[in-house]
Amino acid sequence: MIVSLPGDEPERSRVGRALARELVAVAHRAPDGRRGWLIEDINGEPAAQHASRHYLLEAGFAATAMGLQLRVARRPLQLASDEPDGDA
Repeated sequence: MIVSLPGDEPERSRVGRALARELVAVAHRAPDGRRGWLIEDINGEPAAQHASRHYLLEAGFAATAMGLQLRVARRPLQLASDEPDGDA
């Protein structure tokens, strides 16, 4: 992943947190089977060592041996019989 954050605070933290929140939001909107992220490197550096890792960890990513990973829970299976029938 390529990241370019502003050099000065507080803008750097604001943009870093917004980026991390958006990555989480995209993962939650993705179809089942394609949910979550594994970021192996950021700007060519191992993700778990990059200065931007703090924003991602704060947003819910976890440091793993492969990089920074975001796991998103599967959506509950909704059966046709679970649909409201309007007879209430």
